[in-house]
Amino acid sequence: MYGWRARIGIIQPGFNPHHGHEFYMMVPDGVSMTLCPIHSVEDAPTEFLAPESLDLFLQRLPLAARELAAKHVSVIVQAGVPHTTAFGRGIEERIRAQIAEITDLPLVIDVRACIEAIHALQMPRVCIVSPFTDHANGVVADYVKPEGIDVVASYRVRGEAFGGLNMIPMGYLYDQVKEAYRKHPNVDGMWMPGAGMPSVAVIDALERDLGVPVLSSKQVMVWAALRAARVGDPIEGYGRLFSVAASR
Repeated sequence: MYGWRARIGIIQPGFNPHHGHEFYMMVPDGVSMTLCPIHSVEDAPTEFLAPESLDLFLQRLPLAARELAAKHVSVIVQAGVPHTTAFGRGIEERIRAQIAEITDLPLVIDVRACIEAIHALQMPRVCIVSPFTDHANGVVADYVKPEGIDVVASYRVRGEAFGGLNMIPMGYLYDQVKEAYRKHPNVDGMWMPGAGMPSVAVIDALERDLGVPVLSSKQVMVWAALRAARVGDPIEGYGRLFSVAASR
């Protein structure tokens, strides 16, 4: 059976065809992924991060957790940094309480895993490069500030120019992160929230070229999920973060 070491269930706001490919780039043999998109093809189209889309995401989280638990996953991961930060401080406790009523499986929350990764790599001053609006980036910055994380600057990667955020070319993202760092070389690291944006293939090159840690939501969620599942294989080529996992 696939997933004989660990089966990681991921709740994602919408369907992203790149999640699977980037996931399997990073995980060791014996680890599988089960996706559970929140939005259905029957839902009316909504703008990304529109209030009705956010509310629907929160309402359906328990249903998604129930579905994944029934598929015998080892860990549940909630993807979507802005889908939590939009509700303000206290939302993580609310989500954990809702899912705890359904299952006692370990739960990884995207934004919390990012906060823990930033602390693990000692990155108190970060620059955000994401596909979110300027307003959403500001909300994320306000959310993490009480955690001792200073978002020095944020840059928006405009996915609509390429037909959607999941179609952003790697070379373009690499250039955007490099340019953001050139303008803010005093930061301790670069942070790419936005799991729907292809990102993991550029992390290693960016770390070598910039000399600072680079995080992306997809990388961080895999790091946190593997730790929760007690899978400790060394993982190379996808950032310094995985060396933290290997040393624990």
